[in-house]
Amino acid sequence: MGEDEYIESKQGCEYVFTAFPYCLEFLTGLYYKPSRKCCNHIKKLNMIAKHRKGNAQRFCYCIEAMVRGTQPPLLASRIQQLPITCNTSLSFPISASMDCSQVTS
Repeated sequence: MGEDEYIESKQGCEYVFTAFPYCLEFLTGLYYKPSRKCCNHIKKLNMIAKHRKGNAQRFCYCIEAMVRGTQPPLLASRIQQLPITCNTSLSFPISASMDCSQVTS
């Protein structure tokens, strides 16, 4: 299944598109820390990603598609800080230079 199929699939990106708006103020540098809602949604995404094979790669593609062209742009340092700041270890990549084709879980 390719990137476009993941994004267009029925269960594709709704979880990602629901979670990440809560994090945008932090990710764009407007606020110094992610909100509690942001962190709760990130932790929920992580649990969902671990639940079924292929979810981690799907979420990676969804995040990649969502942040492409975001204005104001997301700060790479904030993207990488998000899991640490939310006190979670993600099962899918989240960075400015993700390679979703390498995600296996």
